[in-house]
Amino acid sequence: MANGIVYVGDGAGVLWALKASDGTFLWKYATNSQRTFAPTVSGGVVYVMESYSTPSYTYALDATTGSLLWKYQSANSQGVQPAVDGKRVYVGGDYHLEALDPKTGTQIWATGAGIATAVSVYNGRAYVADILTLSIHALNAATGQVLWTSGSDYTAVNMAVANNSVYAQDGEGGLWALDAYTGNLLWQVPPTRTSPAQGMAVANSIIYSNTFFSPTDGGFIARDGGTGTMLWSYHTGYGGFLSRPAVVNGVVYASRSDDLYAFHLPN
Repeated sequence: MANGIVYVGDGAGVLWALKASDGTFLWKYATNSQRTFAPTVSGGVVYVMESYSTPSYTYALDATTGSLLWKYQSANSQGVQPAVDGKRVYVGGDYHLEALDPKTGTQIWATGAGIATAVSVYNGRAYVADILTLSIHALNAATGQVLWTSGSDYTAVNMAVANNSVYAQDGEGGLWALDAYTGNLLWQVPPTRTSPAQGMAVANSIIYSNTFFSPTDGGFIARDGGTGTMLWSYHTGYGGFLSRPAVVNGVVYASRSDDLYAFHLPN
């Protein structure tokens, strides 16, 4: 979400822009894929990558009108949600991580990264979760040089970086925090769920992660970013959320099937 607009992709590869206050339709853009990863908004541009299509493209769209600014073939099949720091757009796919010029889509650098499942950028560093080696890599954001690599114990499918920590989540709800500058383990929550989690976000030192409490009951868990302690949870009573949650101005936004949800946070 940005400037009062919520951007969400559906199961048909269409990106929708909706007014945050009441859900009014503003515009939509159809990609070539049947599904897209969650979009990233920066500097008046929406960046979105196709999911599991061959080839897979990254699109840059005008955030106000939805018009196409550029698109870039950035993976053979697997992709991730783009990460943006204002200087570069970071996208990952099969056996590589790339940095693109945010204005033109031109490649700045590329490096091997196994099979990327999540990419984040923080304080001049790009972080990529590599499901092939079960590791997390920290790279120099300007050059792609590898700065550190975690041990082979982190099957991360979701990742966020904040508060000098790398927060990563596996497919069964396990969660851990690594020091963003050294890769050292800070704390860990063991996997306890039987179904895969779908996304996470960090705001105000709180981690919001989608999860399944049972195969038919999904929802949110909010945890303290410093310790991993559970603060509160929300149960849907049926299926789980499909998108990475977004937290803006005290509201959590998430999508499930064809619906968009907005949750006001407790005081």
